[in-house]
Amino acid sequence: MERKEVEEIIACLSQERDKFYYFKDRYALMLLTYSIGKGMDIQAIRKSPSSRLLERPAVREVLQKTGSRQLKPEQLASYWPRKYHCYRLSLGAWGNKKQGARFYNQTSRTGWNLVLRLNFSAEHDTAYRNVIQPQRLQPFQCLSHPISRKKGENTLAWARIDLDMERDEALIEEIQNDWIRMAMWSRQYIAQYGDPFRLREEKQWMPSYVRWLGCTGDALNRYLEEVLKPHIPLWDEAMLMAAVQFLKQEIGIKNIYYHTFDFGCRLKRIGEKYQPPRSIYTQLPARFCFKKTTQVPAFLLRNLNRTATEWLKETDKPFYRLAV
Repeated sequence: MERKEVEEIIACLSQERDKFYYFKDRYALMLLTYSIGKGMDIQAIRKSPSSRLLERPAVREVLQKTGSRQLKPEQLASYWPRKYHCYRLSLGAWGNKKQGARFYNQTSRTGWNLVLRLNFSAEHDTAYRNVIQPQRLQPFQCLSHPISRKKGENTLAWARIDLDMERDEALIEEIQNDWIRMAMWSRQYIAQYGDPFRLREEKQWMPSYVRWLGCTGDALNRYLEEVLKPHIPLWDEAMLMAAVQFLKQEIGIKNIYYHTFDFGCRLKRIGEKYQPPRSIYTQLPARFCFKKTTQVPAFLLRNLNRTATEWLKETDKPFYRLAV
């Protein structure tokens, strides 16, 4: 995308209506709502691309309560557990127009991505500050990534998106998380080398995810087990669902593409050392009913160089696609 396109989207969409509520398997309820319209016979759903969503526990509970042969959107919307999370969404830009910069930025074509961030709630951030007592910088943030720079706002995860509104297409470039990964690294480091207070007194070198802690190892464990733990099994599906909802309801795009692991790494020239978790590009899109496809986003196809075009010819189904 051009930088101007990204800026126009950010300017047009108010970032004040940014709350995103999520609980385990909510994506199944939301995706079914998109696919059934005003209602659909359950047997028809079982024969549709959305069939696997019926097996999710939240959906099964809805079906048991309704006892009907037809599933309606209001029945799906009525499901709401006692425990849920409130995240805050924000938008940003990522990329560079310089030739060759796309390999550093891991974009599929030269230009810019729209960034959708999933930020923690004030409830989490208050508990985090009280327990971790971060020092000059936030220990679980990587400033070279497209996280929020807003004071007091901590980013759990983000999605980078390339899109073309005229062609009704979007490509989710990546779903990524630093916070949980770096928090786990900090526990491993402290278990091996000791508390950061002692390390600082001895003027030992420490990675940033330990250096900026203002707490003991015991306090860190308390944060991980009592505050962060509920977000660990949810972050990837919450982030992907937030991206799908944003593209469908805010932008109005129905054709959503997602990278396969092997072709995505090859196209973006991601070396083995820096490759993302494979499950994010295999298991996650499958759960969301993305299907592997021979189709390629038209806006991307016209921007591929000769080498990438040859790679496409060698790859049977290089992308996933979801129609919402």
